[in-house]
Amino acid sequence: MNNPILVMGYDVERYMSPEDRMASLQGVKKIIALHRAYNAPFTFFILGKLLEYDDYVAELKKELALAGDLADIQQHTYSHPLIKTNERYMREKNRKPISLSEIDTEIKKANQIIERKLGVKVFGLKTPIGFYKGLQGEPAVLDILKKNGIRFVSSDLVGKGDHPPALLEEEGKIRESYVHENGLIEVPTHGWHDTHILLKNISPYKDVTEACAYYREELVKAHGKGMMYAPNLHPFMYSDNSQDYEASIVKTFLSFAKENNMPVMSYAGYVGHMKKTQNHF
Repeated sequence: MNNPILVMGYDVERYMSPEDRMASLQGVKKIIALHRAYNAPFTFFILGKLLEYDDYVAELKKELALAGDLADIQQHTYSHPLIKTNERYMREKNRKPISLSEIDTEIKKANQIIERKLGVKVFGLKTPIGFYKGLQGEPAVLDILKKNGIRFVSSDLVGKGDHPPALLEEEGKIRESYVHENGLIEVPTHGWHDTHILLKNISPYKDVTEACAYYREELVKAHGKGMMYAPNLHPFMYSDNSQDYEASIVKTFLSFAKENNMPVMSYAGYVGHMKKTQNHF
């Protein structure tokens, strides 16, 4: 059995209005404060389009300076498109996947603006929405990512039928990282996304207290199986006007890890760890 690891990442993506960007920043500040308090690394998967707003960038850079080496910056595409068929999302949102050339443009633009505005050369991608079994069966998409300098991807984010949650185990196997045919490393996520607290028609919990209890139960199971656990989290969920304005969900993860001596890693840190300790990586 492997040692359990908590991999913490956040999709930084709300940009449509000043209120959206404020909510994002409020969440970012609370997340960084908590990770500093627990001395716990984390990854921000940043949507490129958000960095078009200089006032947002200025505040974000101040917070990242406080986080120091705890912060890992990767990309979340430029404009949050669908890059593979997701039947549930396409049906509910009436959106279609973009073309291969558009995917190439999305990855390039996100790489470029993150490097230009934040001085970071990224090598990881969290795909918007997510897919059952991730980008398996999409060699052309994976090759575009690799061509653009991406070395790990987190796209395996939901369960069968592209429905949440992403299970801890499937077909008798623990859902852990694996390597795509072209060498890209896949880091899957687990459980219900924190945003599902807003979707009363499908959410397994009705409030923040129930959400925290759910995540703690997930962590107990993951810890017992000796597996990595990667939740799907979003800063705007912890804004001052959100249900979880105290970021109790984030505290649940970090406090459990501390209480149980469970290492906390960023995505880049986890990928580096796996390359050092696992021959097949």
